[in-house]
Amino acid sequence: MSIRVLLIAFSTVLVVTADNVADRESFAFDGKSNVRPVFEAVYQDGWAILGKYEKVFKVIGDKKTWAEADEACKSQGAKLASIKNKEINDFIWDLAKSFPDGTGPESQIWIGGKKLWGSWMWIDGTEWDYLNWSPGEPNNAEGREDCLQILAHSRLNGKWNDYFCDRKLAFVCQK
Repeated sequence: MSIRVLLIAFSTVLVVTADNVADRESFAFDGKSNVRPVFEAVYQDGWAILGKYEKVFKVIGDKKTWAEADEACKSQGAKLASIKNKEINDFIWDLAKSFPDGTGPESQIWIGGKKLWGSWMWIDGTEWDYLNWSPGEPNNAEGREDCLQILAHSRLNGKWNDYFCDRKLAFVCQK
């Protein structure tokens, strides 16, 4: 049985088919003299695996409101993605901007942050301890931007924006 591996480095996407991914090490040359590991996402049923954190993610292009996206993730035994560090943020950003059905590279994609009682929190209850806001955000435009999106615009590098919860966007689920 072959497994598809997505290697993401410097906005270049390479799909490799291998029989045994566990024995494979992947590195990228950064153009200076440094070699660094690249993200590996093994796809199973449309889910990208970030093995280091034992999490799987899926970008869904069927545009929904934030609440509808939350329910759609729950129907798959998942939740909207919570981003706990830069590595997970970059992984989700890379998935979002390379998504094949037209949601990437100018995308706005729902993730699992929500403002409740005036404070931002992850809907899975984990601590809100990593921030990646776009400049000037959160700005709570019109006093009703209470849901969180990650921006797949190449110029914003996976930054976050507070947004109107009733707008329909693609979204990222996490298991």
